[in-house]
Amino acid sequence: MGPITAAAPLELDVVVSRPSSPLVRRAVGVPVLLVAAAAMLPWMALNAAVAGVVLGARGIAAAPKAVVQAIDYAGTVVLGR
Repeated sequence: MGPITAAAPLELDVVVSRPSSPLVRRAVGVPVLLVAAAAMLPWMALNAAVAGVVLGARGIAAAPKAVVQAIDYAGTVVLGR
């Protein structure tokens, strides 16, 4: 095996430029934001639908107990005990 030598440093050409103008930032930002919204909206809609189904299923499972508790509470209030 040969000797271990240090790797040559990377030569990255970093170009320092002036900040872009507000008009250019807005002209680039609007389409980027539209594309991001178009990509996120279907995911958000699907996420909301799944959450609705899960919460609905939990509500249906808990409904009988909640009705019984409401009946017991109403009876307690009417009887004053």
